[in-house]
Amino acid sequence: MWSLQSRLGDEIRVEDQIEWLVSFVEERSDAFGDMISRGAHVRIQAAVSDESGQYPMTFDEELLRRMTCVPLVLWLTAWMKPDGDKDGV
Repeated sequence: MWSLQSRLGDEIRVEDQIEWLVSFVEERSDAFGDMISRGAHVRIQAAVSDESGQYPMTFDEELLRRMTCVPLVLWLTAWMKPDGDKDGV
């Protein structure tokens, strides 16, 4: 297994984190293509939380197009504070 953790801060939007990751992959497309041809799988996993109970995300068509260049799975978990929950539990 090989993993890469974003060096961007927690305050950076998920869209910008994915943009950074896509750029990373694009710069190494030959190596990723070689790994995938040998059976490797690419998984992007993101977990976000927001105290307001909302976390709007917008993936524009350019970012979505760029993401299709690599066969990948995007796992996105949004942790929201339920209405009336003061402790976030």
